[in-house]
Amino acid sequence: MKLHGRRTTFSGDLFDVVDAEPDDFRIEDIAHHLSMTPCFDGAAIGFFSMAQHAVYLSFGVPAGKALAALLRQGARAFMGTLPNTVRALFPEYVGLETVLEAKLALGFGLPVTAFYDDELEQIDHHLQAMEATIMLRSPQHIYDAVGGRPDTSLYTLDKDFRFWPWQEAETRFLERLRYLRQEH
Repeated sequence: MKLHGRRTTFSGDLFDVVDAEPDDFRIEDIAHHLSMTPCFDGAAIGFFSMAQHAVYLSFGVPAGKALAALLRQGARAFMGTLPNTVRALFPEYVGLETVLEAKLALGFGLPVTAFYDDELEQIDHHLQAMEATIMLRSPQHIYDAVGGRPDTSLYTLDKDFRFWPWQEAETRFLERLRYLRQEH
């Protein structure tokens, strides 16, 4: 059996990355996959999941953009993740990811461009730089990628920051989503 862009998800479904429809995205799969996927491709001094980053980002943006912030990396739950420097070498991958992001946005009632909002991207870049300052032994390449050191007027991490175990990241992601869907 050839899979042709299909993959098995945490829920046991076979997800077709190439021909996904907006209704194909299960939030349980997004939460679980992102909670098990490390930011900084595992180079951090502790396990820091994409789900934890998404929760932080959702609190750091204006309320009307919080759902988009939480789900911004959701397509990577189904495609896997590549370092940004490597991803740029594969335009087909980036193109497919863009299509999948649009379908994901539609599936959650967001505009297809929701994940590409300038303010959201700016805050996300500065949050990544702050996270890099805390978690990477050499964060300079992150600073270079996002345009400099973090702007603490845009976002600050709690002084009591800690790494969440994947189970906590998954739970907090789902709780945040439930809260945002009630408001949306």
